[in-house]
Amino acid sequence: MKKRDHQEEQEAAFVLGASDVFHSIFCSQPVLFADQAKAEIILTFFVIRRGNDTFTISNVNRTYDAKGKCVTRSVQNKDGIPASRIEQEIQAIKVAFARSIEAGSGRKLKWDSLDLTTVTTMKEQVERIHAFGRVAVRVASDIPPISVN
Repeated sequence: MKKRDHQEEQEAAFVLGASDVFHSIFCSQPVLFADQAKAEIILTFFVIRRGNDTFTISNVNRTYDAKGKCVTRSVQNKDGIPASRIEQEIQAIKVAFARSIEAGSGRKLKWDSLDLTTVTTMKEQVERIHAFGRVAVRVASDIPPISVN
């Protein structure tokens, strides 16, 4: 895989609430475009278990040019998925994208997955995501410091 430019994002793809945790992450291997010299797209899906016991699937797709620079980024979210349907949703996404890529390019789509279902602390989740090495995750507080006088 090429070295990719992880430019600073203007907006977060998603925000986790205090009681939200990652359920899993799955990323495609790079998909090469037939009509653009050495350009490629990587499909990344973040599955988030929300504090209200529903799930969100956040799809972050990036296109990289031949030099590894991110030239497009798109984000889509599907919210309110009940726990009873989350595994079916994940499999349906994988199958639909794999079929579409194979039909359009003749190439089989391969996925790398990180299961975080048994990890309960955000610190350990972030450590495992960094060790996974396929995505960059930044953790920041959105609560400004409070000064008490």
